[in-house]
Amino acid sequence: MYNMAVAIFNMIVDGEINVKNVQKFFDNLMIAAETLSKTHTIEPLKSLYEKYRDEVKELEELKGKDDIFYFSYLVHKVFDDYFNNGKLKGLLDEISKIKIDKKELLKKFEENVGEIKEDENLKFPVLWTFKTYDLLSLMKKFNSIQDREFEAEYMGLKVYVTIKPFEGEIGLYDPFVFFTKNRPRLGIRFGEIAIDPYEVRILQLYESREHFILPIVEKTCGKLTLKTKTALTITDPLKFKNTAYLTRALRYSHWTLRTSKLSLSEVINYLPFILNSVNKPKSFIKSVMDLHDRMEEEGVDLDYIKKEIETLGWYGIKLPNKPIRREDRGLNKLKELYDLSTKLEDPIVLLTHLLMTIIYVYKVNGYEYKQLFVR
Repeated sequence: MYNMAVAIFNMIVDGEINVKNVQKFFDNLMIAAETLSKTHTIEPLKSLYEKYRDEVKELEELKGKDDIFYFSYLVHKVFDDYFNNGKLKGLLDEISKIKIDKKELLKKFEENVGEIKEDENLKFPVLWTFKTYDLLSLMKKFNSIQDREFEAEYMGLKVYVTIKPFEGEIGLYDPFVFFTKNRPRLGIRFGEIAIDPYEVRILQLYESREHFILPIVEKTCGKLTLKTKTALTITDPLKFKNTAYLTRALRYSHWTLRTSKLSLSEVINYLPFILNSVNKPKSFIKSVMDLHDRMEEEGVDLDYIKKEIETLGWYGIKLPNKPIRREDRGLNKLKELYDLSTKLEDPIVLLTHLLMTIIYVYKVNGYEYKQLFVR
């Protein structure tokens, strides 16, 4: 069930599908893949597995090597057969006619797992960090391949890889692996690639995936210099995600200010002018505060963020209690900041990063921050 849950979360549909009830279709699709994934002791799953197992017997060797990939490929096989009148379309048709509560069926799957201990199946993701040699050039190269598809081989199977920018983020990319060129098709999100001004971070569930993804990345961007390789123990995925987001926000803000020859205090003093350049400033400020509150509720590793702030030179510094309005002639110092935000292709995201940076630098240094945004 762990494999099924992770696979569902990471799947993507490419192309249009014409089915009456999308949710019911995908529920049945997952049950079909789970049926094919192992032997069963309950009916009708036992009979269905015996009837259709030969259609996927060549995939057996994938078990235990990359279980999420294996399960995702089973889902693809059923999906592809359904839309191309293959033999596994019959399995999906039979499952759709089963007179049983699908939630009850999923519960039975859990009961059928057996005596395997949870920690024996636990996989720890691996994080590789590489040196960022030229941020804007690197991002340009990544963005240039978002419409390209790379043919590759993984675990002995031909696959098709795309690397897409994550919408609403800067420097965050999703590698997707598809099992066919024909649409409609299913793909699986293959980890994450995050670029910030100081590091390229490749996160993968299995070490073998890094050796698969990295050559595709280096084919586009050139050889990367490895800094660290770490096996992660992620006990709280939301906390991990929020901390990673804040780390990127801090680094992009630091790089932008340093490149623009602005200090953090100067930007705080220019906040009224910066916020006036935004459409509906009050709504924008509220959206940033809502983001902060949501992340605080979900969890943030403040110790890690404090260390990052120390590394960037923003710990133990004196900060203004409120913006000090400047003369308009001083605003030419902001021009390069605006130019950089345009080069990064999403000025609003960068401004959000900047405001989140201000909030957490103030918090870590023991300052109040809400008065900075009162309008």
